[in-house]
Amino acid sequence: RAPPHDQAAERALLGASMLKPETMHDVSVTIYPESFYADKHSEIYRAILTTFTKGDPIDLLSVSNFLKENNQLDRIGGASYLTELTEEVPAAGNALYYAGLVQSRSTLRNLIHAGDEISNELYRTLEYNDGKEQANPLYIMVTSGARGNRQQIKQLSGMRGLMAKPSGEIIERPSISDFRSGLSVLE
Repeated sequence: RAPPHDQAAERALLGASMLKPETMHDVSVTIYPESFYADKHSEIYRAILTTFTKGDPIDLLSVSNFLKENNQLDRIGGASYLTELTEEVPAAGNALYYAGLVQSRSTLRNLIHAGDEISNELYRTLEYNDGKEQANPLYIMVTSGARGNRQQIKQLSGMRGLMAKPSGEIIERPSISDFRSGLSVLE
């Protein structure tokens, strides 16, 4: 089945961003090109965001020119697709609402992806470590209540020598040489 997404919300957000560019001040804080499910929507948003970041006006012409200069205009469906986006917006003033819908679907996709990565890593651990799942940092993170994002999970995959603090934070396991006995004679 298809990952969570809302094509109508993606289209509405892109159209609203071109019709009411001032919404980008708020939208750009939570929405990134990777937030979009459709690749062509990611490219269009990247064009809008880059134009916004440069301080240039955001409209059909500027977005179309940006995409053309970066050899993306035909890939996204041409200038006619951009025009469709602006003509189909239910209400340009609802850009933040549309952004919330896009972001919530993006979050769900990221959670599903993270769950898949955790599952695969734990199965690999069981296969290669003869059932000693305690040695896996992902196992430690899950059983200790630690929280992490997808990037942290990728970094933890395959790493050894980690431990969880009572707070749930994953840290590198200190070596014996890191401890001080308190007896100057021994140190």
